[in-house]
Amino acid sequence: MTHQYREPGTYSFSISVNSIVGPSTSVQQSVIIGEAPCVLDSLCMLGAGESSAQCPEIQQEYEYSLYSSLKINCQAFNELKYDWKVENVLNGSITEVSSLPKDILSSNVLFLAARSLQGGLYKFTLAVTAIPLGISKVATGFLRVRTPKLLAVIDCGSERVMPWNHDIILNASSSRDPNDIDVGRASYFLSFEWFCDANRSVSCFKRLINNKKSALRFRPMFLDVNASYEFFVVVTKGMRRAQASQIIKVVAGNFPPLCVRLVTFNRLKILQIDVNFSCACPVIDHEFRLNIVKVAVDPRGDS
Repeated sequence: MTHQYREPGTYSFSISVNSIVGPSTSVQQSVIIGEAPCVLDSLCMLGAGESSAQCPEIQQEYEYSLYSSLKINCQAFNELKYDWKVENVLNGSITEVSSLPKDILSSNVLFLAARSLQGGLYKFTLAVTAIPLGISKVATGFLRVRTPKLLAVIDCGSERVMPWNHDIILNASSSRDPNDIDVGRASYFLSFEWFCDANRSVSCFKRLINNKKSALRFRPMFLDVNASYEFFVVVTKGMRRAQASQIIKVVAGNFPPLCVRLVTFNRLKILQIDVNFSCACPVIDHEFRLNIVKVAVDPRGDS
């Protein structure tokens, strides 16, 4: 037999046993009914690993979420308070991440926007507290953000035709480190080194050009006319490096150099064409023909 009491208090009950062949008997007992203890049975963090050795690895350019799973045996609480703490683990030292919004850190789901964390190993701590009882449960998890590769970029495409009697500039200052969340600092602390070919020759610089800057500038008639060069730039930051190349065909003639770029504006891809009319060209009326063979756009939004 079962019975459910609706209110707390002290109750008496009795059990009687009757027999047609023998004596009858009864037993009386008192029971105290009170509030059931509030217990947070278990708290799990979904989307993270239990240890740094076995944890998911995500790419920096994608969104990601960590979820909480709580089992609670209680009816007397008013609300549950969630507190997330995110810490970067590097060479045994731990640094708390303070760049995430406060409303994200107080939700039952921790939403990580794209590029919200730099590459590295992270420790997540979630504390859930039942208010106003003050009882809490804590869970921890680990997640690794893959460090992206450096991006080496030379302006104006992979191949250009340049007039011999005009300045020839190769500019790699658009190269950047995607791991730097602050876009304005993404090109800081990068080192550059230019080469005349894939064999890392520097003979074309004739010891007159500094090949360790972000940009090369050849004065008019410095390079050989009717010659083709493939310049390489190696971009480094610490132990990471990237490489880009550009073919320059030097020809005789008077024409303004062209620079074609694919730029991003409000997530739209725009083909930008720059024309340099600073050359001493006798004819200023030019006709341009643009032939787009193929444009491949990364669905993630990168160029």
